[in-house]
Amino acid sequence: MSDNTPWANKRLGQHFLNDPQVISAICSDFINLAELMVEVGPGAGALTSQLAEQRLPLLLVEKDIRFKERLTSLVSSEQIIFADALSLSLGDAFAERRLDSSHVWLISNLPYNISVPLTMSFIQTPQIRYMTLMFQREVGEKIVIPASVPGQRKRGQGMNSLAALLQNYFECRLLCHVPPSSFSPPPKVDSIVISCQRRDAPRIGWEQFKSYESFLRQMFAMKRKQLHKVLRSHYLPEQLDPVFERCGIDPKVRAETFNLDQVQLLYEGLILRENGE
Repeated sequence: MSDNTPWANKRLGQHFLNDPQVISAICSDFINLAELMVEVGPGAGALTSQLAEQRLPLLLVEKDIRFKERLTSLVSSEQIIFADALSLSLGDAFAERRLDSSHVWLISNLPYNISVPLTMSFIQTPQIRYMTLMFQREVGEKIVIPASVPGQRKRGQGMNSLAALLQNYFECRLLCHVPPSSFSPPPKVDSIVISCQRRDAPRIGWEQFKSYESFLRQMFAMKRKQLHKVLRSHYLPEQLDPVFERCGIDPKVRAETFNLDQVQLLYEGLILRENGE
């Protein structure tokens, strides 16, 4: 990285990745499956410089205009969108540029302060089939560390609404751990890179996305309280009791101890049966 590289903006959650092994792992993740690459938040271009060498088309989305000179030294200006990814429709961006592909690979070293809403946006972009995403470790481990029965997760690794949503629509696996020393400046927390591939037939279908997301917000609103008590704010006991019994769920269990199968079972029992689906 050259001496004239703009300084990391703490307000934007910028930390520049400089670990060659991590960079190589990220840039090779889905290289043999994707038809189009999109990097969100390239910053100083540590990943971009390797991605640009690949045979695939590459589109960059960057909020910080200070990196224009650096990024245009790696790709053409037509390949860069200077915009806030939170307010940008990637689907519209693909259409405007006539980038017709259903096998988009999205790569992002996510700013930790907006990682959840960004990931939610990515999930809802149907062209994105593959994702290689860096999260703060405690957020990422909720997604990739499974639990077969309630209570098996370690403290701090419990299920949350993002994990239940992402896991339903994508198969997720750990790609690598990333220590603070892999960045400049180093963050105060460890990071984790997750590799995600969209499921062809998710258990909760796309037509139920809004319903499922709404249910997850209810379920995990107070994830450390007994779930049955939490859900009584939204459902009658005569609705809840038979579903909990049929699903074999202890009414005293907390939402954060669930695994994906149990979340889906509860949703199907309460919402789909209620709607006659």
